Amino acid sequence: MRNILPFLGLAIAFPACAAEPVRLIVSGTHVEPSSGRVTVDLVAINASGATADFTSPGTITASLKSANGRSDTITLHPAAPADHKPIAASGFIPLRYEGTLPVGTGPGMLSLSVPDAPIIALDIPAGASAAEPVQVATATTETPSPPAAATQPVTTPPAAPPSAGSPRDNPLLPNLSVYEPIYFVYGPGTNTAARIQLSLKYRLFGQRGNWMDGINFAYTQRMFWDIGGVSSPFRDVNYMPELFYLVPPKPVGSNGLSIGGRFGARHESNGRDGLASRTLNTVYVQPEASLPIGRYTLTLGPRVWAYVGGQAGNEDIERYRGHTGLYAAFGEDDGLRLSLTSRFAFGSGKGAVDGTLSYPLTKMWSSGPQLYMIAQGFAGYGESLLDYNRKQTRLRIGFGITR
Repeated sequence: MRNILPFLGLAIAFPACAAEPVRLIVSGTHVEPSSGRVTVDLVAINASGATADFTSPGTITASLKSANGRSDTITLHPAAPADHKPIAASGFIPLRYEGTLPVGTGPGMLSLSVPDAPIIALDIPAGASAAEPVQVATATTETPSPPAAATQPVTTPPAAPPSAGSPRDNPLLPNLSVYEPIYFVYGPGTNTAARIQLSLKYRLFGQRGNWMDGINFAYTQRMFWDIGGVSSPFRDVNYMPELFYLVPPKPVGSNGLSIGGRFGARHESNGRDGLASRTLNTVYVQPEASLPIGRYTLTLGPRVWAYVGGQAGNEDIERYRGHTGLYAAFGEDDGLRLSLTSRFAFGSGKGAVDGTLSYPLTKMWSSGPQLYMIAQGFAGYGESLLDYNRKQTRLRIGFGITR
């Protein structure tokens, strides 16, 4: 079964994947202007009324044929390890593949293919190269015209204005991604009834294929909202910019174990003055290991940090937060998942545990919003910076975009 889809001029022809109900659709393409790095975003969609097994391709072979007859071959690798997993009825999973155009690539057609599949064709117009943005031409079934003779001037029709938000308008957008979970949860009866979190990270030097790929800047904002109070004020807002180095997980041995981690520096403050002002700076190291256990995955990430600089308004925060913590998660990628974040001060015996139980809403309601149902609990000291020395217990429910 084959499907052909024009996407912003991208001529797409893809087979239904390993399981007949699952189809691959290209949702976006991008070429990094400075490096010729190719990114192809796919979506595997299960259009059937039952769960379907799906195995993502390990690699995608790409061949580049220029107008001057030159042919090159590159390999697109999955941004995350290839995996076998079920897709719920009417559900989907995103996939990303990456590679690099050969140096000196000229105008032509980039033909991406997988075994027994028709091609995905991307036109590179005259004047473009591996170091310039690729402009996508309108999809066509016509046979390309032969290259112009060397004595004839080559003219290129003016490109149509790019649509807002397209890779041409935002060549740096592929470097932006989610960092910590994004959610809204609510539990009545306290002055921090609602808890909201937004979090993004940005790969500062893009994807160059070397050690610089791991340098990231992140920003997380956590808000505690007293919805039931007079005028419904925010009791506290915590701002958390961060500079860190990310080591992607790599397989170790043959049992599926993968090890990665991160280290960096983080600032936290609540933007207030006087007695309500809170601020601290930490440097940290957090290795992380993941191990598949049947259908489930266990992830552990111990974290150690040190306080640096001033701690205005919360000079004794080490007594409540300590220097150590642990992140743990257990569950299915597309099912129920429990994650815990803890911190502990060995000197004082104080600490906290923050837990989240999440489940994809589409597993219960296939035509519903693409969100996670979330139940979240907190017990211990300092859910927010303002209340760093107060012992609290909170239970909230809500929805998340990521987990």
